[in-house]
Amino acid sequence: MNKTRPKQLSFRVSEEEYRQLQEKILESGKNQQEYILSCVLEKQIVNTDGMVLPPSHYEPFGSLKRGIEGGLATLTSSKVVTL
Repeated sequence: MNKTRPKQLSFRVSEEEYRQLQEKILESGKNQQEYILSCVLEKQIVNTDGMVLPPSHYEPFGSLKRGIEGGLATLTSSKVVTL
């Protein structure tokens, strides 16, 4: 037993997940433990469950939507003339 790290974790992965993980570990230059711990412990966690965006977030899309709707109205009201 390691006295500085007495707890163990294990998890299951598919063959493809294992291959990808080993590739990333190799690219990182770290050992498996260092790589996984850095991925887990050095990342900011953002919980988006139940997140509601303010109306200002959607404002840029309003003009886009109006432009598309205006273009569709023009297309549907135009007549096609063939020569």
